[in-house]
Amino acid sequence: MKSFGAILGLITAVAFSSIALADHNVLSPYQAEYTLRAKGLNIGEATRRLTINDDKVKLETRSESTGAIGLFLKFNQMERSTLTIVDKKPTPDNYMMSRSKRGRKTIRKMHFDHNAGLLEIDIESNRKTVPLEKELYDQQSYQLALRMDLQAGKTELTYPIYRKGQKVQYTFKIIGEETLDTVAGEFNTIRLSRKVKNRQTEIWVAKDYNYILVKITKSKNDSQIADLELTKFTYLDSQHKLKIK
Repeated sequence: MKSFGAILGLITAVAFSSIALADHNVLSPYQAEYTLRAKGLNIGEATRRLTINDDKVKLETRSESTGAIGLFLKFNQMERSTLTIVDKKPTPDNYMMSRSKRGRKTIRKMHFDHNAGLLEIDIESNRKTVPLEKELYDQQSYQLALRMDLQAGKTELTYPIYRKGQKVQYTFKIIGEETLDTVAGEFNTIRLSRKVKNRQTEIWVAKDYNYILVKITKSKNDSQIADLELTKFTYLDSQHKLKIK
């Protein structure tokens, strides 16, 4: 299936729900559940959890194929990021991605050594070290920075990210506001767009619920390939919250 890369990209994008906050200055543990579709057919499910231990934040996304189409695709993926909040900005410490696709397993790891100013990278047991820039994110932690920028009313949304062995820039454009009716309910959303050549990603986040991810679509040549939509959202242990200072 040619759209498989886009499908896995949507799974990675589930991390956007890491922006879920109980209020503007408190990060709260939560769990979000999503349905993944390709060309209108349900092919998988994803679950996102944010947990807090002292000042450490862990973001974890697990996804797997489901149904008859999902059995053909046979994928499962886990992403885990640990980070701290420094000067009201997410600062990544570690990132790990484990993916199994049709029997082939891929593992990627990164360690952000801020004291030494180094980024340690391990891709399929091939290791290298590169200088760590002051502002650099993994594929999950940048989305918390995006949430904070949206909350602050910023319109320039560009983030340096290290992925697949190289540094890239993610830039989002605010399209406007829309009302979405989903399985999880009706949401007033802000629509964001990111376009690279003939590929486009659109994201809808809940304006009244601290920018929780509601929906994502992936398109190529103006034809939708895959989408992901929120089905359930729950705040977890209310005693383990982190004040953003």
